[in-house]
Amino acid sequence: MTEIECSITRLATMGRSPYQIEEVLGIPHYTIHQKYHAALMSGYEARERLEDSKSKESTAPAEPIERQETKTKEEIRKREKLAEIKHGYYQANKEKFAEWRRQYARKRQEKQSSGLHGR
Repeated sequence: MTEIECSITRLATMGRSPYQIEEVLGIPHYTIHQKYHAALMSGYEARERLEDSKSKESTAPAEPIERQETKTKEEIRKREKLAEIKHGYYQANKEKFAEWRRQYARKRQEKQSSGLHGR
């Protein structure tokens, strides 16, 4: 999905009309209906699902779109922190890993050379 399609879907999910969306994004009128109809309908369907879940499951308001973006940022931070931890562990044990690789290569070479002589 392109950036403009994402914007159209997000604004439609917030309940904006096609005219309002075109005004906010600064695109010519009727462009949404001609080029971005699928993104518009996707946003309206998402809004309908949110309203249905809100009315059926609880009286609490549905989670806003901005909150979902925050979760994504939090997930990204968690992934970055995990990557830092893994990188630090690798750096701390770099020599050990290198020794294991050398041992593995040596054993593999010994196995291959002993297999060749046995023919």
